[in-house]
Amino acid sequence: MEPKILSAYQDLLNQAEQKFAEEQRPGAIRIQVGSATCENAAGAQEIWEEFRRHIELSGRNDIVLHSTGCTGRCSREPIVGVLVNGQIPVKYELVDRTLAHEIFAKHVIGGVPVYEKTLDKLSSNLKHQVIVCQGQGTRRTVIGGVHTWFEEKIAAAGIADGEVPVYSVNYMGFKGTRPAAGESRVLIRPMNILYRISTPKDVDEVIQNHVLGGKPVEHLRVEDEPITKGFIDLYSDVSFFRRQSRIALRKAGLVDPENLFEYIHYRGFSALEMVLRRNDPEWVVNEVTLAKLRGRGGGGFSTGMKWALARKAKEQ
Repeated sequence: MEPKILSAYQDLLNQAEQKFAEEQRPGAIRIQVGSATCENAAGAQEIWEEFRRHIELSGRNDIVLHSTGCTGRCSREPIVGVLVNGQIPVKYELVDRTLAHEIFAKHVIGGVPVYEKTLDKLSSNLKHQVIVCQGQGTRRTVIGGVHTWFEEKIAAAGIADGEVPVYSVNYMGFKGTRPAAGESRVLIRPMNILYRISTPKDVDEVIQNHVLGGKPVEHLRVEDEPITKGFIDLYSDVSFFRRQSRIALRKAGLVDPENLFEYIHYRGFSALEMVLRRNDPEWVVNEVTLAKLRGRGGGGFSTGMKWALARKAKEQ
């Protein structure tokens, strides 16, 4: 039974990768519209239809309309994102049909964002963004640390206000080696290059070469990818989101909830596949315990402990 299930999952994964690749259009402008229950209640379906109609009337085949699930910013919905290759993603709040028309005409077609309608009001001077990780192992981001170094040196370089804002995010998470003691990880957008920063001199190099010169500082570059990269790429400049530590929900606001192939592309069901492949109940209970998963009933009881007790209980 299990080999058949694992084989079926691999076949489904292969199909998902092929389908996902077919749906991607390199260089296309992507318009993302939230489609969760709360978004739809706020009018997102009408907004989707408005953008669909505009794309059709424009005759353009380089504009893609994409649904995403809920991000959790209910009071600002419907939320619409405009993603242009090589540029910082722009998110709009409280979008109605009139604003959808303005976004399409001015930003999608004209190339100029409607700054006054964006989440957290992006500056019209925006050129780069500095994203500093302040998660575990990267604590040098407090006052006097990396965040402050960047702010002070950006000002000293004569860069105008709003051109290169500096943000600290609560958590990135890394797939490879954890940052060394006294080292911080910093992401520079829109090139999305991750750096290791230990000293003010490192900051000087990044500002002079990358921010002002447009050339990455290779010896400070980290060839790693944060597990929350997709969410950080899209939402880290919004104060509501950058305070969050997204782990299980790191794909919320990115994945089309009605597209099974897209979900599988982002490794949906991979945990189930791993459990079936290992076929080791004790390992599963131990992993859940180590993850510190807790119940949502109010008491916050350890899920791993609960499963361990249930596993030891005799059948009635």
